[in-house]
Amino acid sequence: MPRYKPRDRHSLMLPVELSEQIVPGSLAFAPDYLVDHELDFSAMDAAFNFHDDNTGSCPAGKMITSFGTWYTSANGQRNQLFTASDQDCQSCAVRGQCLKDPSRERGRQVTRFEPKVRSEHDASERMRRAIDSIRGRHLYSQRIGTVEPVFGHIRHNEGLARLNLRGREKVNTQWHLYCMVHNIEKLANSEWRQ
Repeated sequence: MPRYKPRDRHSLMLPVELSEQIVPGSLAFAPDYLVDHELDFSAMDAAFNFHDDNTGSCPAGKMITSFGTWYTSANGQRNQLFTASDQDCQSCAVRGQCLKDPSRERGRQVTRFEPKVRSEHDASERMRRAIDSIRGRHLYSQRIGTVEPVFGHIRHNEGLARLNLRGREKVNTQWHLYCMVHNIEKLANSEWRQ
């Protein structure tokens, strides 16, 4: 058996004031200084405004337009594409902060998403209301000690990072087998076998 020297770990810990560690001229000082003194993020604070006539305005006050076509994304959310004119973006003072690549000559494109209207009978909405209730918060907080350790055990100790089969019936069978193994291990480690 290896012989380790006992160490007093408390003597190694020193109280440190973080603000004193960021010294001007150091690498840790540079991002803080740039954010606080050099970079102007005011253009990002302003929002894009959209109007019902397929027009809008960017944070700098320039007009952005849309063809009026509404697209539907893969998850079913409707969106509309707005584009600023190339000339407006070329002469804009906040171009460097607004565009990912200011050297491009194309105007800024912005996608406006239509807000999702949730029905109160929607399963996600019902679950949100249940969890946000006082009783729901109490029950949900108990998951850490009841359900989550089981999922962690099955994933890390049993090796089920993902299901190998397809189809509800096959997936249910595979999941039930893993649950059965978990329960048999619990019984084997308990006093049941006596």
